[in-house]
Formats: sequence, C-alpha cells, structure tokens
Amino acid sequence: MDSAEGLVEFYGINNAGVQDTLIINNLSSAYYNLLINNTDAPAVDVFRTNNNLTVNGALNVTQGTLDISTNANTLTTTGTLTVDGGTLTATNGTIDANSDVVISSGTLTAPSGAFNVAGNWTNSGGTFNHNSGTVIFDGTSAGKTISNTFDWSGTKFNNLTIDGLWGEWTLQSLIRVDS
Repeated sequence: MDSAEGLVEFYGINNAGVQDTLIINNLSSAYYNLLINNTDAPAVDVFRTNNNLTVNGALNVTQGTLDISTNANTLTTTGTLTVDGGTLTATNGTIDANSDVVISSGTLTAPSGAFNVAGNWTNSGGTFNHNSGTVIFDGTSAGKTISNTFDWSGTKFNNLTIDGLWGEWTLQSLIRVDS
C-alpha cells in the first residue's frame, strides 16, 4: 500500500441487498486517499477497523458505513474528511482530522471523547451526532471557518473547544453548543 499517492476504494460485496461487515486490517501501513463507496443498496455494507486507521490524503465516505468504534480505534486524516452520503461512526473511537471536515449528506457520529479538527468545519446538509463528545478546533493558523446549515433540530455540538495556538475560526452561521 502506498501512503504517498493514489486512491484505495472499498466498495464492499454486492450481495443482493444483504448487509455485510468487512474488516479493514491496517496493521503496518497507511492509505493516501481512501474512498468508502458501497453501492449494495438498500443494505449497504459496514467497513469496520480493527486497528488505528491513518489516511495521509483525503477520506471520503460516499456510501456504506465506516465504523472505527468497535475496537476504540483512532482515525487520523491529513486531507479533507468528507461524509457525503455514507455513515462514519466513531462512537468509542477518536478522530484527529488535520484538515477540513465536510458533511454534505449522510451521517457522522462523533466520538464520545475527543474529535480534533485543524481546518474548516462545514455541514451543508448532513447529520452530525455529537455523542456527548468534545469537538476541539486545534489548528495553528488563521483564516478557518465554521459553517452549518442550521436549525434547532440539526447540527449541534456537545462541547466545543478552540485550542490551537494562533488558530482562528470565523463563525459563518449560528452554532449550538449543549454543554
């Protein structure tokens, strides 16, 4: 596996509408760009990690479910983390997004602990479940934004921390913080 370039696409098992669970075994290498793109509707497959998952480029969850929570794994991304139709579940895991987070459709369920974001946060139509966790904006440069398509039933944070030395985020829309 080349962690410096290229794209790996997990598209699952086309098993006539039966939901399958597939294990991503990432013992000694990282991915560069990773695409979760299962088209086995209506029962899309679940891609479950059994180790920490590192993506040195972009992670895009288009269809299907990426679940890092079963073994309390850490997901680390260097490029943009995008959920645009699929589901990313990190209930018992940790996310360290060292760039932007984009939720345009689909569902992102945050860790119950820390969810670090170094770049922009954009939710333009997906579902963000805070899972009683803390989103920590930890970037160290100015010029970043937090933007939500917001209504009182939509995106809300449980705990929100700005913790990046010299980091600066501009709110481009209302946000709701529960704690």
